[in-house]
Amino acid sequence: MPRILLLTLLIPLAGTATRAQTQNEPAAPVNDAYQGAWDAGTLNQSNLFWNARNSAVDAPVATRFATFRITRNASLATNSGQLPEADRRQLESIAEDIETAAPGSFEAGLATYYLEFPAPASHEALAQAMTVGPDRPEVFGPALGDALRRGDAAGQQRWAKALLDRGAPDPALLDWAHDLLTSTAPNAVLLTAGEMDTYTALALQQARGVRGDVQLVDLRMLGDREYRERLWKAYGKGAVPGDGPDYARKLAAAGNRPVLLSPALPTSWAKALARELYPAGLALRLSPTPYDPVPELAATWPKLRKNMRAGPLARNYLPAGALLLEHYRATGQEEKAAALEHELRTLATAIGALPRLYETGVLKH
Repeated sequence: MPRILLLTLLIPLAGTATRAQTQNEPAAPVNDAYQGAWDAGTLNQSNLFWNARNSAVDAPVATRFATFRITRNASLATNSGQLPEADRRQLESIAEDIETAAPGSFEAGLATYYLEFPAPASHEALAQAMTVGPDRPEVFGPALGDALRRGDAAGQQRWAKALLDRGAPDPALLDWAHDLLTSTAPNAVLLTAGEMDTYTALALQQARGVRGDVQLVDLRMLGDREYRERLWKAYGKGAVPGDGPDYARKLAAAGNRPVLLSPALPTSWAKALARELYPAGLALRLSPTPYDPVPELAATWPKLRKNMRAGPLARNYLPAGALLLEHYRATGQEEKAAALEHELRTLATAIGALPRLYETGVLKH
């Protein structure tokens, strides 16, 4: 059975640097990753601008909140979705300034939410922000995720519609989320890993009816015991596992529904489950026993939109395509192999990953 080591094709999430922005230039509005703000170079330049403005003693709360958001976004983009301790301390300092300047404000609540998520304190902070500014676009994504956590179907539909109508999700990322859902087996459980995949996939599912048979699970929230136990009661068997990769493994072993994971999963999960993950398109099927993904992958691949403007997540088309190409070569399907090799070369060129495909031997010449 053809197989590739998925981790060999993973490429760091940090984007490429763009033209530097001087501190005299106006800064663009602060967007989040699901709105297309994923280029580390651009984010870090904007970060310099906002932190310079924030250093003023009388900086308004809006400036302090913009500084908090851009600092967080830049750190996540630079560090593959993780917040180093030094950056967290900086964010805590900015959040304290916001609370001092405007206690109980929308900005104070949402800053606390981001710092505390997914701990219980984040739920209270989000509720505070939503009480003060229930119609502000910054809250649509967090509110959608929180409705998922609570199992609130009406809330998911409400905030999914708000996010798509007024939350400015990146169109290319919506294509990526469409492909993620398209890659998921019927009636499956799909574990997502962050704002970019959870918000967009859930919005498409709840507001546009894309793959309503799939149960989305935000793996970041598995630390919430009530959330974890509710899901396990519906789809698992026996004692409730902890909140790490073993939860997904035991969920798959229960056999009630297929279990798939977003390729945006944390590195720790990818390493722990690497020998049990099989590309089914964008989604990765988790199987405790050997599984041949090629028939499923071959059927799914032509259906994918493959929008290569979806930031760092676009790179996740390449491992699936590489596995399918290996299968076509091994089985002597030369016409299909040639067509797929051309397609992979085009996709990789669009995101600057062509050298990687040569280095890993996916492309021979």
